[in-house]
Amino acid sequence: MTEIAKNLYCIQMRTGVEIWVEHERAVKLQNVLSSITGSKFILFEEETINTADIVGIFKAGTMQDLTRRKNGEWLCQQGTWHQRGEKCTCVSKEEREYQAKRKQAIENCGKCSNGWIQGEKGMKPCDCVKNIKK
Repeated sequence: MTEIAKNLYCIQMRTGVEIWVEHERAVKLQNVLSSITGSKFILFEEETINTADIVGIFKAGTMQDLTRRKNGEWLCQQGTWHQRGEKCTCVSKEEREYQAKRKQAIENCGKCSNGWIQGEKGMKPCDCVKNIKK
């Protein structure tokens, strides 16, 4: 995923026009909009805008998410974007944390093989992984 270099905001118009500005300029427009009581034509960024036609002022990330959804992508509960029709096989945050703790415990142990040791009645979990909670 590409990162957004500047702190950009999109002024989205009802017509579909998008005016991209840096945060400071967006704040100035937000202040103007909050101080007027009715719709007006205003001059902004060398454009004349009817304030009634402004849908909203959105962060770049919000607009990027909208574009992805329009392109058929969807966001799973683990925070990963998937293509339309793709089944989510993402591992939960808790499972990732458990796996990382388990891996570190096994690396630090040095006695077992992937968390298992040979017992009297066959293989059994090593003490290094027994107390790791999921």
